[in-house]
Amino acid sequence: MTQVPSGESAGVQQVVHVENGFGYGCIGADIHVFGDGRPVYLLFGHRRRTGLESPWLRAQPSRMLDARAEIVDFTGRAAELEELVTWRDTGPRLSVRWLHGKGGQGKTRLANLLAAASLGTGWKVVDATHGTDAHPPAEAGEDLRPDGHTGILLLVDYADRWPLADLSWLLHNRILRHSVPARVLLIGRSATGWPALRGKLGQFRELIDTSDQFLPPLPDDGSARQRMFTTACECFARHYPQIDAPRAITSPDALDDPDFGVTLVVHMAALVAVDAAAHGRRAPADMVGRTVYLLDREHENWRQLYENGRHGLDFRTPDKDMARAVFAATLIGPADRRTARRVIERLMPHAPAERILLDHGVCYPPGDPARVDSFEPLLPDRLAEDFVALMLPGSPITGYPSDDWAASVPAAVLRRGDDGAVPAWTPRTVAHLAAAADRWPHVGEGYLYPVVKADPRIALDAGSAALGALARIADGEVLDGSLLGVLESIDTVLPASRHIDLDAGIAAVAERLTDRRLADTESAVDRAILHSHLSARYAHAGLADKAVASAERATTMFRSLAAADPRAHRAGLAGALVNLSAYLPGVGRKAEELVVAEEAAAIWRELMAADPESDPSGLSGALINLGSALLRHRRPQEALQVTMEAAAILLQGDDATRQRYVVPVATAADNLGMIFSALERPEDALAAADSAIELLQLVAERNLSAYLPDLARALRHRAMWLRELGLPQEAALTLEEVVTTSRRLVTANSGAHEPGLAAALDNLGSYQVDAGWLDEAVPTLEEAVALFRRLAAMNPDAHEPDLAKSLNNLSAVFARLGRLDEASQVIREAVDVGRRLADVDPAAHLPDFALTLDNLCALLGGTRRPEVLAALREAIEVRRRLAEADPDVQLDSLIALLEELATRLRAAGRLRETLVPLREMVEIHRRLAGIGSEAHLAALARSLVNLSSLLAEAEEDGALPAAREALAVYWRLVAADPAAHLPHLAVSVNRLNSLLVKCERYDEALTAADEVVGNLRRLSPADPAVYRPFIAKALWGAGRLRAARGSGLPQAEAALEEAVALFVQLAAYAPHEYADDLRGTLITYAAVLDKLGSPARADRIRMVTQTEATMDAVYEVLGM
Repeated sequence: MTQVPSGESAGVQQVVHVENGFGYGCIGADIHVFGDGRPVYLLFGHRRRTGLESPWLRAQPSRMLDARAEIVDFTGRAAELEELVTWRDTGPRLSVRWLHGKGGQGKTRLANLLAAASLGTGWKVVDATHGTDAHPPAEAGEDLRPDGHTGILLLVDYADRWPLADLSWLLHNRILRHSVPARVLLIGRSATGWPALRGKLGQFRELIDTSDQFLPPLPDDGSARQRMFTTACECFARHYPQIDAPRAITSPDALDDPDFGVTLVVHMAALVAVDAAAHGRRAPADMVGRTVYLLDREHENWRQLYENGRHGLDFRTPDKDMARAVFAATLIGPADRRTARRVIERLMPHAPAERILLDHGVCYPPGDPARVDSFEPLLPDRLAEDFVALMLPGSPITGYPSDDWAASVPAAVLRRGDDGAVPAWTPRTVAHLAAAADRWPHVGEGYLYPVVKADPRIALDAGSAALGALARIADGEVLDGSLLGVLESIDTVLPASRHIDLDAGIAAVAERLTDRRLADTESAVDRAILHSHLSARYAHAGLADKAVASAERATTMFRSLAAADPRAHRAGLAGALVNLSAYLPGVGRKAEELVVAEEAAAIWRELMAADPESDPSGLSGALINLGSALLRHRRPQEALQVTMEAAAILLQGDDATRQRYVVPVATAADNLGMIFSALERPEDALAAADSAIELLQLVAERNLSAYLPDLARALRHRAMWLRELGLPQEAALTLEEVVTTSRRLVTANSGAHEPGLAAALDNLGSYQVDAGWLDEAVPTLEEAVALFRRLAAMNPDAHEPDLAKSLNNLSAVFARLGRLDEASQVIREAVDVGRRLADVDPAAHLPDFALTLDNLCALLGGTRRPEVLAALREAIEVRRRLAEADPDVQLDSLIALLEELATRLRAAGRLRETLVPLREMVEIHRRLAGIGSEAHLAALARSLVNLSSLLAEAEEDGALPAAREALAVYWRLVAADPAAHLPHLAVSVNRLNSLLVKCERYDEALTAADEVVGNLRRLSPADPAVYRPFIAKALWGAGRLRAARGSGLPQAEAALEEAVALFVQLAAYAPHEYADDLRGTLITYAAVLDKLGSPARADRIRMVTQTEATMDAVYEVLGM
């Protein structure tokens, strides 16, 4: 990037330097490339095709069927368009939808209409093209910034052909991470890849709305199809000046046939009818005839251009050669000029490749003017697939001559290179040939099947969508013949375990083959095994419901078999139960998971008891599975029992046996450590880790590369248990060994082991802090954060939680070292990450986010920064949410945050705002006080006193009721523990009386004062010494109130006389504590005596208060 000079526009300039190949840049988005520099995909600003002239369209009528041309007015799908608009305008910030339907159903046209409507309402619309279909644009740069736009709409056509990993890369692109709404519309013929992608999106650590929309066939009542036919005729006729009455063109008789349920088929019928009428021809009556008609018009234009070349037109390619070029372009898809030239030179060695490409561009120019060098296929896809079928020898249509040259082309374009790699277009080629074979059997029998059967790995290299397309050929019919052989050959090379990019297609192949094999066998054993294997394929593909259904069928069948022959089939039943228990949580049936896991373990125990010499791996695996289920159900004690049993089984035998079971032993040890930790038994957790380490070191001596990752994991857990035992230095030293081991692993395979290194560094940094090695902890944690940042950028769902944790740790170290600016910057990043995680999965991440916010508030607490209030408010909101589910744990933290917020608001003079957290504190304390705890009652009383004071200060209603409630609570507390609560009661009494006097409610104040005296007298026999000073103060207060009113002076005199007597007693034993109270009471007493006509005595008393009088002098004046 280059910096904009000062004074120039603030726009962004991007400079792309290219050594070889082509350069491409984009602003406001990411570019993802393969290791060889090829783009995974390209992003382009959406552009509508304009300026299409009627003569050019009429020359090859198929151009009018291209959805991008938008020749036909939109009709028949208004409800579907409205549904897309609603999806665009509602929901969370990021939404992904999969739009699917048969080829020709109108998906691309519908998406283009949505794009046009979106552009008109301020959206930024972007097209994504997969790298295998991508070629350099004329301008090597795209400005995709959303600045000033309503949102981002990303369109992905042929999404079902994209590998899952590439779609995942696309959906991680920064273009979807701006503040504006983002919508991703994925378009495909089938929904095969959608469950796996939806599962992948579910792992993203952000809130993503997912949905699919199926485009069904057009209604078969005839009316909708007739309207669509009529509208299409009118629109096509605009480009035929000789057609002045398009409504007079009659529709086919069979519009209610299933074939006309496809939008494209209706449009083709209308186009053929209009074109035939314009040329005085008779329109064909069937679908094949219309296809041939349109292809004939293609040939006609090629021939006309070639003949015009003899009269000065710059066009030199005969129609036969053009047909071959179009055939090649259809199979390999859009390609850049260099790639197209190589293909033409290889397939047509005696033809002038450059000339053919130039003339091909005249007939099939790129839909986007920015792609001037593109080698474009015939469109629409369905017509192109039919063209391929008709070109290949063996076509049943005798009126359309095939070309013997075409027979070798499918194998040629799918041939592997010298390096063994398939061509980049293989996914498209296989998918197109499979779609053609579905309608034209000779395409599969003669061309596609032989290639795949000879090299079945081509199907895997073609990707999941191609596998699915192969599996769906002649779907609904009995699988037999060559197709059966092809799918069986593919089955022999499928990976035994999961493959994230192929699982959806593998499941489709497995489903088709399983249906056939189930039909072919009467063996109940074979049928059970088939269902069991299919359930695993479904599970890998993210088809949880199907996985459970198949696993349940397998379980049911094995149960029947086991009932008839337990010796032969109980093991099969147990295995099926283990699988079922693993799949049930995926459909929310967790309670059943535990029941099934328990049954599986029980059966394996019976089998081992009957044959102790048999392989113990079945029982140990079932027990480990059961232990995991029990731990998930928060039953750690039972989880401990079964996992200990599994570990004991696996640790039996000699070294060879231990080496064979090292992975399950490590799993068992790992589970044991976690279980022991949950049971607060860190010593046992450490022992479990040591056992795993000992076993792993034994086998690692023979095969270090195989067992080093497991050893590093066991060492990491050992450090965790050492830390729990309060041995931070030992833990740190162990973690240093883990870090060293992890670095060796990263050197060998960074992709596999960088997460482990990052985790080890984060743990090591924390342990260094525990050990007091702060300076060493900083670089350790900085490296951990850097690694987690990079990992999270590539896979947020897997690594953002670790990033947030590591950022918290680094911030804490900076704070302890006094590096507050750095601490603040780091904790803010942790808050951003934590907020994103908590939005997506509150149950999993809200508690950690709350702690991060607490850390931010603590860091800002010593400052006067205005953002501290915002941080406190967010922390309070998070704690509220947590308290709803777990009040016992969370309410204390919530109260502390509310108190801090109230303190800061009151200090800032924002009294009315302060009332909000204070009132919430009162409500929380009131709810907790209902439990009856003395501490909760005391907290309620204190919060009520504070609320009353603030209400009075803010001149708000409610001060008196709060003060009265506080006093009532304090009376309850005093009855239980007078020594602890009488001082607070006194404050509460004064608070209430001050409010009553302020409100000039003197009678109520006097009544309240008398009640206090009476209550204290009633309680005092239980502990007279404790109550005496408070009775004295209460009497003094009552007397003072009466004296201020000027009425009831005799009662005031009596109260004050008793108060003086009590304070004299108290001061005699603790003069420093009660001298001031005695002096104050005497002054009030003297004032009352004045009013009662005893000034001489009043003066003598005042003289005592104005000097350092001894207690004897006081006694003398009072006559005591």
